[in-house]
Amino acid sequence: MVVLFLLLLSSFFINLGVAPLLYEEPRRNIVPMEMLFDGNYFTPTIGGEFFYDHPPLWAWVVAAAMKVFGLNEVSARICCILFFLLTGFYIFRLSRTYLTHRFALVSSFSYLTAGGVFLTYTTLGEMDTFFSFLLFLCIGLVFKAHKNRNLYLDYLSIYLVAFLAFLTKGPAAVIMIGLTMLGYYLYKRNWKYLFSKANFSGVFFFLALMFLYYFMISRTADPLLYMGGIFKIVQSKTTSSVSISNYISHLVLFPAMPIRDLYPVVFFVFLLLDRRIRALWKKNPLIEFFVITIGINILIY
Repeated sequence: MVVLFLLLLSSFFINLGVAPLLYEEPRRNIVPMEMLFDGNYFTPTIGGEFFYDHPPLWAWVVAAAMKVFGLNEVSARICCILFFLLTGFYIFRLSRTYLTHRFALVSSFSYLTAGGVFLTYTTLGEMDTFFSFLLFLCIGLVFKAHKNRNLYLDYLSIYLVAFLAFLTKGPAAVIMIGLTMLGYYLYKRNWKYLFSKANFSGVFFFLALMFLYYFMISRTADPLLYMGGIFKIVQSKTTSSVSISNYISHLVLFPAMPIRDLYPVVFFVFLLLDRRIRALWKKNPLIEFFVITIGINILIY
């Protein structure tokens, strides 16, 4: 297993900086470069003009990499790989806590070797693996909060990571995390967590962070324009911005997307044809939680 992991690890870094920047990579990396040049870290710019499409957290991460590795292709891509590996490690840790060690290893390796993710998202300097790490970490904290008793610390952690996810891709992260909490507590018929003082404390903490963030933006730009640009990106991905024919086409083609991104591990889904396998998810709280999480969040897509 160690040898397999070392081979997998080496495959991420060999020739990492050989290929030129592709697709959206140039635009993604102009933003952190300009941050380093002009020292304005709160309002991203491209060519000196404000870039309202995305919050700045991913640009901060890439800017830090550029400080270490220089202005090159390696610094543009290495963070994607590191957070991809961190997600695999967190899957292992979470699975080992509530399942078996062997199941944790299989789960982690299944994610790290998923064809579409492995061949695409780890080879381009995009924010997707970073966003996935934050989102999965936050969802894992939601599950642990339901099991632990230190609710104030748990919910403060949830909303801190939710804020970081918002700083990466905007409101979509908050929607997914909110749906996860709502769906799980509704399924468990346990509303005391949703309406607890600890949860409201976390909400106020999140709002305070948002206020501080937009206050810092207001020093150099119009925060309403910035907020409007982020929500415009979210709206562009909804049915209100596409034709009926494109929407129907999306509904038809969407089931093929997980196959593209998660092969070959996606074919484990056929194990669900066995009634005994289907019965396991109700016996294990972690599997039960993620079945509910996937079921409620897939509605967004």
